[in-house]
Amino acid sequence: MTLSNQTLAIVLLCTLGVMSPRWLKAATDSAEAASAETRAAPVAGAEVRRAKAPGQREDQVQTPAVESGLTTVKGSPPPATAPPSARSRVRFLNSGEVLPSNLPFSEAVEVGGTIYLSGQIGVIPGSLELIEGGITEQAQRTLDNIDLILKAHGYARADVVKCLVMLADIDEWGAFNSVYTQFFEPPYPARSALAASGLALGARVEVECIAAR
Repeated sequence: MTLSNQTLAIVLLCTLGVMSPRWLKAATDSAEAASAETRAAPVAGAEVRRAKAPGQREDQVQTPAVESGLTTVKGSPPPATAPPSARSRVRFLNSGEVLPSNLPFSEAVEVGGTIYLSGQIGVIPGSLELIEGGITEQAQRTLDNIDLILKAHGYARADVVKCLVMLADIDEWGAFNSVYTQFFEPPYPARSALAASGLALGARVEVECIAAR
């Protein structure tokens, strides 16, 4: 057994007659206990490993480690994974309720709890043929088509938060608005409107909207 410097000093004092044997024993025990505590104390930044029992897997051994003053336990559950990215929550939707599904765009795209509808015109559902009549008939058919698409994907017209209205002739705004205010109820969605030099299939009106739930 190797004696510490403090213990050797006590023995020397006893030999010189300065300290009695009884005091020597008490002082030696105290000094050795302090030395043992010092050896057992972990050094900052050092890892302390516990022995593995025979037949025990590495992941079954709980190993406290001293890292910057923090104690961690080996085998603890991994940290929570990051939430899915916004891109992983995007869905491109085509119900076939209104437009053929082979067109070069999705009828709607859903991101989380928000759905973005492509512009709709007054076509007869399942075809690319406009309904007969003028702005009033086409406005009604357009809004009904929007309603069909919303329902196909689990939404309702009450979920609509924004509309964009495109007219072939701004002078037909009043006629369109009469149909629009019968379709939606207050509080109305936010809305923008503009006149275009021409719309798909020669339509009088096109409406796109955003809905959220």
